[in-house]
Amino acid sequence: MSEQNVQAVRGLYDAFNRGDLDTVERGFSREFVWNEAENSLRSGGNPYRNFASVRDGVFAPTERDFDQFRVDVEQLIDGGDYVVATGRYRGKCRATGQTASSGSWSSAADAAARPATSDSLAGIQPSTTEPAA
Repeated sequence: MSEQNVQAVRGLYDAFNRGDLDTVERGFSREFVWNEAENSLRSGGNPYRNFASVRDGVFAPTERDFDQFRVDVEQLIDGGDYVVATGRYRGKCRATGQTASSGSWSSAADAAARPATSDSLAGIQPSTTEPAA
């Protein structure tokens, strides 16, 4: 099951990079907590508690502000109940035309909350999240 979870998480990042938010949404648990990093422009909505709030408060403004925005996963680590991802965010700022790249980041997906399938995995929880209540 662990390799299935790793591949499911990889599939969600791939879907995000294709702009396929329907697949990304199917991969999230209905109940999760997502916190943007405190220094993020999107942290004002913390904590995000459902996919619609993440889509509207994080994904939509990012798509509005950046061209060619993508998540480059550098490593997926099987952590048993969690899959840990590390990588970088990249995009071209529409306002300035400059290419932006985040520093390294990590996130964890709770593999126990929902069985992995080819297009679903449990609540995606960036490393700054708290457990869902």
